Amino acid sequence: MQIVLPHEADIDAGKVSVLSHVGAGLIGLVEGRTIAWTDPSGAERSLTPVMIEDPEGPVDP
Repeated sequence: MQIVLPHEADIDAGKVSVLSHVGAGLIGLVEGRTIAWTDPSGAERSLTPVMIEDPEGPVDP
């Protein structure tokens, strides 16, 4: 799953908008921690990242 800007969001491609509940909940989440939310259908969902990486690579100071 990748967090992207709203115009790049495509759930079928695993791209979630940073402005969605899931995208916002993932910001700052560390590996092994779980977020939970209720989806639009009312179903309870949870997500636990197992690996976090930056596709752009590390940022130089």
